[in-house]
Amino acid sequence: MQGFSEKINFCDEIISLLKNDTYTEVYILTAFINDVAVYNLEQSIEQSKANITFVVGIHNGVTTYQALERLLKLKVNVYTFDTARSDSIFHVKTVLADNTEEAQVICGSANITTGGLINNVEAGIISHLKLCHNADKELFDEIKGYISIIISNYPENVKIIDTKGKITELRNQGLLIDEDKKIKNRVNVDGRCKGDSRTIVSQFPLLKRKCNFPTRENRQMYAIYRKVKGRTIEDVCKEVWKSKPLKKTHLGIVGSRSTHAKGEMSLGKGTYGDINPFTYFRKDVFGSLKWKKNKNGDEVADAKFTLIISGINYGEYDLKILHKRQGMVAYKQKNYVTSIRWGKCASILKNEALLGRTLILLKSEEAGKFVLNIE
Repeated sequence: MQGFSEKINFCDEIISLLKNDTYTEVYILTAFINDVAVYNLEQSIEQSKANITFVVGIHNGVTTYQALERLLKLKVNVYTFDTARSDSIFHVKTVLADNTEEAQVICGSANITTGGLINNVEAGIISHLKLCHNADKELFDEIKGYISIIISNYPENVKIIDTKGKITELRNQGLLIDEDKKIKNRVNVDGRCKGDSRTIVSQFPLLKRKCNFPTRENRQMYAIYRKVKGRTIEDVCKEVWKSKPLKKTHLGIVGSRSTHAKGEMSLGKGTYGDINPFTYFRKDVFGSLKWKKNKNGDEVADAKFTLIISGINYGEYDLKILHKRQGMVAYKQKNYVTSIRWGKCASILKNEALLGRTLILLKSEEAGKFVLNIE
């Protein structure tokens, strides 16, 4: 169990496995991978005498260009797995090391990410197998066969990555996240947004060690390294709305030459079928805000929104909410009349990897504060 003792974490277990000179093969299968996590395994990978193979999930909004580039420089075998489906991703987390006499299996919930290796609460089982024992050999053969099937039987989905050009192509296709394009300096190294000590975060106290970051660049420090507050989102917030699968219009992505990206998200019923969208958002969700009329006669208000995507806190933003005035055509046509304007969030949200996901709007117990949680 990771997260309840400083001495127990997946990072140390995998490093120990890689440093075992008796193993001739090591397979690391992970749904998500990022650069900082690979950096923390880098020295043990370089020192390992085993033939190392990574199988990594992509097209998931988490796996990064920089992580694959670092693996390529380490001269390990790298395969990417793209299911080519929005409703089903490669979600395996398994490490297998073996020689002719014995094997070791680490199987659990942890990805090769900063959270998975050190920060998150994770669980897993470590099995030491003696291949002379029938039961152990049977388990080993099943796992090894499973890995072989993944690599060999799905050539359209599983690709070997042996050049930087292939990684660049995946990034250009939107199948990998580029860490260099993430917004920096949104959150201080202690996890707080600048100028605000009360930022809502999505962790509870964990007994964990600090992750090492590359000295040349701390690319993900501001996104991943957050201060522990002692409360989960649910402790300080109440869910007030949930979207249907996100579309390009929601995220401000231009769909075609004739489509104009508004840079805002209109709030309809979403999955809340019983609400009246003409009054619910203005009165119930945002009713306590200070509203004023703009030059067109529409009502506008400012609120603070903490943006969280896949568990990563991107900081707090001042966003505007617009509520259209009575008498507009939207009321007669039963269209949306309340919207959130993305403002400075737009550069993060204009990401096709987020299409098909769900946005949850939560209202904080602190007046004027909300959370946008994209899962």
